[in-house]
Amino acid sequence: MKFKLLFGFLATISIIGLNVETSIGSPFSEQAVDNFLAQKEKGTAFRYYNKGLVKTHLKQYQKAIDNFNLAISLNSKIVNAYLYRGISYFKLGQYKEAISDFDSVLTLKPDLTDVYHKRAQSYYKLREYQKAITDYSNAIKINSKDAIAYKNRGIIYYDLNDCTNSLNDFTQAISLDPESIEAYSYRGIIYLLLERYFLALNDFRKIIDLDPLDYKTYSNLAAVYLKLEKYNLALYTFNKAIEINPEEASLYHNRSLAYQKMGDRSKAIEDLKTSAKLFKQQDNQIKYQKEIDILKDVFNLSEEETSKI
Repeated sequence: MKFKLLFGFLATISIIGLNVETSIGSPFSEQAVDNFLAQKEKGTAFRYYNKGLVKTHLKQYQKAIDNFNLAISLNSKIVNAYLYRGISYFKLGQYKEAISDFDSVLTLKPDLTDVYHKRAQSYYKLREYQKAITDYSNAIKINSKDAIAYKNRGIIYYDLNDCTNSLNDFTQAISLDPESIEAYSYRGIIYLLLERYFLALNDFRKIIDLDPLDYKTYSNLAAVYLKLEKYNLALYTFNKAIEINPEEASLYHNRSLAYQKMGDRSKAIEDLKTSAKLFKQQDNQIKYQKEIDILKDVFNLSEEETSKI
């Protein structure tokens, strides 16, 4: 079974769990740090390392890499120099170079779960999914309570259409972190695609308990109600999603499905016109054209009528 989020039926879920995060410390100005470092012995490995940290914090990633290069050339045993150079490479989209640095870190310190995460994220960006899975599995071997590793590995299994392993990982992630909205979201969508509607309802309702303003989940919850032929509930839930985010074009498309099921042709057409206008305003020509095609093919609107949208 292909696991994909269907436009016009399921709201798109953003994958936000696969980003490298860096935390250098409290904010400070570049000039202040340069002045401080200038007081220390010039040319030492740790001076360049510290300056690289500052450049990373200031998001000057190429300058950070240059300083970490100097630090490593003077002292190849500074583990964090490889780590933060790898993070800087990742931020610049140089994922192979990032992996090489994370390899170096793990060679020196093989039990750092966070580095397995970062290398897995780099493999994920390169679509080397099996290697990413292996790294998350290694992180789990070191720390069996690593909820993020289970969740992120579940996302990869989802991308690979592996229903069994993705469900298992999301369920484990939820058991370790009962407030993991992403895990509930993915598991709910899988349940919906597998037609296990009441389990999907439970997951989507849990997300709304955690985040009452999550309009995407309201849309997905409404999709379940449509499947259960509870059209009034579906309409109410789509209305709630639109109330939260009236500029999201796909919500009007989705609500038009409820109106179609309820036999309200005029409101279904009006919603499709609204979604088409919003897609046009957003310069999304492909989705705009899909709405126009539906209005022509399903509702028999003329070329003259659709040209005014």
